[in-house]
Amino acid sequence: MGASLPPRNNPFGTQGLVPGIPLRVEVQVGREVKTFATQVEAVGPQHISVLVPMHRLQRRPLPSGAILRCEYFFRGRRWRFATETIGSSPDGT
Repeated sequence: MGASLPPRNNPFGTQGLVPGIPLRVEVQVGREVKTFATQVEAVGPQHISVLVPMHRLQRRPLPSGAILRCEYFFRGRRWRFATETIGSSPDGT
């Protein structure tokens, strides 16, 4: 028998949530729901980093503590999940 495999850095990799995949994000702003397109930058065991969404060539940072409904496609299937923002980094992710 061989050695055990090391723990995965990306527990969501089998579901296609990997860096570079396009991600659609819905966030409630006031009374309306805004939809943005962004891209996954990094996936760790406890967090997902995405690029700051853009709308009409303007950065639209997501507010800290906002509940996001996210959607992406992988192998012909639509995957959805909800998450909460914890802030943004100085480099824009």
